[in-house]
Amino acid sequence: MGNWESEFGVYQGLIRCNRRMGDAVLTDDNEVQIYTDGRELFHALIAEMKKARSSIYLQYYIIREDPVWKRMEKVLRKKAGQGVEVRILYDGLGCRNVCAGRWNMLRKKGIYVAKTDGNICGGTRRSLGMMLSGRWANCRNHRKIAVIDGKIGFLGGYNIGKEYLGYDRRFGYWRDTHIRIEGSAVITLLLRFFRDWYYATGQELILKNTNAQSIQNHGPGDKAVQIISGGPDSLRPLIRDNYLYLIRHARKEILIQTPYFVPDRKIREALLQALESGISVCIMYPCKPDHPIVYRATSSYIEEMVKYGAVCYRYEKGFLHAKCMCVDKKVTCIGSANMDMRSFHLNCEVNALIFDSETAEACERIFRADSRQCTRMSEIMYRSRSVRAHLLEYVCRLFSPLL
Repeated sequence: MGNWESEFGVYQGLIRCNRRMGDAVLTDDNEVQIYTDGRELFHALIAEMKKARSSIYLQYYIIREDPVWKRMEKVLRKKAGQGVEVRILYDGLGCRNVCAGRWNMLRKKGIYVAKTDGNICGGTRRSLGMMLSGRWANCRNHRKIAVIDGKIGFLGGYNIGKEYLGYDRRFGYWRDTHIRIEGSAVITLLLRFFRDWYYATGQELILKNTNAQSIQNHGPGDKAVQIISGGPDSLRPLIRDNYLYLIRHARKEILIQTPYFVPDRKIREALLQALESGISVCIMYPCKPDHPIVYRATSSYIEEMVKYGAVCYRYEKGFLHAKCMCVDKKVTCIGSANMDMRSFHLNCEVNALIFDSETAEACERIFRADSRQCTRMSEIMYRSRSVRAHLLEYVCRLFSPLL
């Protein structure tokens, strides 16, 4: 306890806040493995699915009807035939290109399939006001969750599709971050899936499942983890608040990897204050836009950070989709939430907050390795751009609250 207090005591307030506001229990018996390559991740995920004995729960924002999913689907059909309970929860917008016939075929094979389509997202039912404002269409379930037998959990930035293996010509190599957790933290991830399934279907799963009881306090590792969720069902933007707390309590270094950097006022001011206090702030973002308006707004905020002394890297190898913050080589936050207002206030997201120096140091090494595939941005580079580029970025930045 003494070592914990000396190393992580400054985060006790954050831990308590997550418990009160998000039912996020801190567990310290977890093993965490980091994946930064899609091939390695899907190989590991499918291997765990093949070993499943009781249940496989999958929740994704995007599922492509392509060879990656078909390979996974084959395993799911086989496991369902062996009596394993298989459930798939998908977002209606992200999976809009998957034909209804495929979902129906899976149902006929004994697989439970449900959709989050804006009618219910994070417990918020569609109202007339939401329909008129368009909020129901923007409120998406952006989580990426897999739970095997209630004992192994996966979460992070990877969806399911061939572009996440680098087979999309537009994006090329896909650089993302995902983690595998084994230990009691999986209970919270399991409950997150149960809640989302209930919001989408009205079906209660918790009383039917006993897996959570079998692993509590019997995990194989020693890493402290909290699973935190954000979305319309949260009383506060909990993931945003976690980012904010980590930035404000940093003492030496803040490392951020994000595909979109559109911070709200509090995050922006906290980062600028950190820079003014002499704290090293490093931000990595992609060179390729998948959403042009968001990318232009990102460029505007990155320019501001560079002017205040942040070290900003533009990832050149392919598309950077990782969502990771590492502070002082002590605490790491990895998950589905981008550093933007949509993830903070509209989307349903899930992150893992990891209090472990070994994991943080591993993430720092990954960041440094990625930086060798980057261009470091400078004030001179920004000043040399055309007036048209500056104007577009300024206009896009005006739309930041909607991005």
